[in-house]
Amino acid sequence: MAPPTIQAPPPAWRKARRAASLLGFVLIAAWCAWWGASVSRGRLLFAERTWIRIPAFGVDFLRNTDRPTRVWMSGENAYGDKELLFCYPPIVTRLFSWTTLTTPERSLRIWIAVLAVLAAAGAVSAARWRAQLGLEPIPDSLAVALVLFSTPVLFAIERGNYDLLILPFLIAGVALSRRRSSRAETIAGLLLATAIWLKLYPGLLLLGLLALGRFRLAAWTSTWLAVIGLSDLAELRQFLLNSAIHVQRAVYVARMAGGPPEAHPWNHPLGLTWQSLWGGTPLALVPGDVGAALLIGSLAAWLSWRVFRCEEGQRLALPYLLWLVAAGTFFPPVSNDYNLAPLLLALLAVWSRRDPWSHVAVAALLAWWQPVQLPLSGRVVLFMKLAGLIAVAFTIAHRADDRHRGAAEESPNQPGSGR
Repeated sequence: MAPPTIQAPPPAWRKARRAASLLGFVLIAAWCAWWGASVSRGRLLFAERTWIRIPAFGVDFLRNTDRPTRVWMSGENAYGDKELLFCYPPIVTRLFSWTTLTTPERSLRIWIAVLAVLAAAGAVSAARWRAQLGLEPIPDSLAVALVLFSTPVLFAIERGNYDLLILPFLIAGVALSRRRSSRAETIAGLLLATAIWLKLYPGLLLLGLLALGRFRLAAWTSTWLAVIGLSDLAELRQFLLNSAIHVQRAVYVARMAGGPPEAHPWNHPLGLTWQSLWGGTPLALVPGDVGAALLIGSLAAWLSWRVFRCEEGQRLALPYLLWLVAAGTFFPPVSNDYNLAPLLLALLAVWSRRDPWSHVAVAALLAWWQPVQLPLSGRVVLFMKLAGLIAVAFTIAHRADDRHRGAAEESPNQPGSGR
């Protein structure tokens, strides 16, 4: 089936789009100037005025990625230090072995540039996916600017964390899987399995593949997950041990003040903060992990069913899978907002000025999306993120209904399935 027809925009809309494109280039230039000055000084200028609140330029990269990789490359045990815990999967040291070719400081500068490129590429991919759904186009430059200035991307680059590395594996896997050949699905499964192993919370992608009717791709992804995980059992056990220690320490620190742990404006560990989030309501009696699993799990199951019953569900693959990755970030007990960029990309891919749910999603996320901190409590900000997650899910479901109705109206003599 040919892609949905996009009606030619009226002259006024074309003029507004040109202005938006120009605005996007101006904002990108301003962003590059800001970060150029920040990198030269070794700190993000004006970071204290953003939602980051407590700047720590490059700390996640230098301490949690670069240092363990150098230890591993020297032939020593990257998981051996129990003070500076390395609690990332073994695949990380392999993917970051390039850092040993230069100094940590230069590696950080390179990685900052790579993160910016990854975020920009994700924005362009999301903006161009809109054509699959027959939605009004968004200029690439404006999409890139909106993503680069967003809180999760600024946070990820300032810390040097690698959550954005999930994007190229996910996007490339989705693009390659559209060929539907055995070879393409085998490679796509490897890419998606790599995305899952990078941070584990993208594990919900397996549910997404089933909902999209891509059973062979799901099988290949599961196979590659096993191959990658079992390739070094000794390191896998050490990773699991360090992860458990990391979680125990995080929970202990969160409870030191007494009472249930509270959410900060820059993180969203839903299970850990469940009691404080719902304090004063009957929901506070529900165990945190159970409550988070019920809320996020039921929402993911509902959206997956809506996508599954859509005849052209494949047209929703990228925004739907991005949403699942974002939903998965609410489960870990240590979950900072630099991992929420996929939620913004999913919204960029499905937003429509004609859809009320799109506007609800933007309204829910806007105060947090823009980087300047506001006098809001962590509880309020977490409610905003949850409202945005729910609204984006409803927006994707709306798109699924649109495509389902469109497929039903097709002539029965024409191929009508997007699966």
